[in-house]
Amino acid sequence: MIIDPYTWHQFTIEEKYHASSDTVAIRFKRPASYQFRAGQYTIVRAQVGNNQALIRQYSFASAPKDSMLELLIQREPNGAVSSWFYDDAKTGDVVELSQPFGNFTLDTTDARPIVLIAGRVGIAPYLSMIREKSGRMLSLLYSVRTEDQICFPELIATCPSQVIVTSKTPRINKTVLEPILKDKPLVYICGSKQFVDAIRQYALENGTPESDIRRELFTLQ
Repeated sequence: MIIDPYTWHQFTIEEKYHASSDTVAIRFKRPASYQFRAGQYTIVRAQVGNNQALIRQYSFASAPKDSMLELLIQREPNGAVSSWFYDDAKTGDVVELSQPFGNFTLDTTDARPIVLIAGRVGIAPYLSMIREKSGRMLSLLYSVRTEDQICFPELIATCPSQVIVTSKTPRINKTVLEPILKDKPLVYICGSKQFVDAIRQYALENGTPESDIRRELFTLQ
């Protein structure tokens, strides 16, 4: 007997809009009973193509108490689910969301400042943290290839933030991180595996202990 590890909830797409040139925001009404923590993700099951059910995971970009759930989905050329959301999904379509998962959440046992480092759509869980207004001291370092890939510039400007546009300036490296890490903050890194691994290594080289680094890897499909 196969046991499904997920508890599925049906959600209707209430709104879809472009958050950047290659990323859409998908919004659903949040039932009061559906609770999550800023930084967590959900498993999404969608009927794509010939009624084929595919699953992917996406972090919540909305704050936990918002009336709407919001997911950010970056289109990948060969990504069946991301392309469906970007090109074909429309308001009124029904998808399924699992219960929330993940421990990539704000550390409540350590009062030190937190540096959030994002690669492209890795910004999603940080938007949830910023919107939550928890009172924690958050700063953001956000890497994109081009300016039109920046999601929610007005929102990220509400906290100390630096956007690295790699088509114009060098990528994040050890030298860029050095002044940001000098006060020994907790470091959160979210993005592709290549991005996360590189930033982790730069942080270690700057003296950040492994125990002060939190990581979340995105696989875009």
